[in-house]
Amino acid sequence: MKYLDLTAMLRHDAVDLSRLVWLEARYHWTRVDLAIQAQVNSGNGTSNFGALADRRITQVVLRYFF
Repeated sequence: MKYLDLTAMLRHDAVDLSRLVWLEARYHWTRVDLAIQAQVNSGNGTSNFGALADRRITQVVLRYFF
């Protein structure tokens, strides 16, 4: 699709084996962007990414350009 961007990021901590995964799908119109973003943190409770308060986060972003 011409106006759709897909983005992914993975951060892996090799010491404590925790990870953070971030995904985004963003569609562009002339003056508006609409995005759906998701983040998943995994690992045990004392690890770098597992200690974060939210294990899963999902949000919808609407951006309007003047």
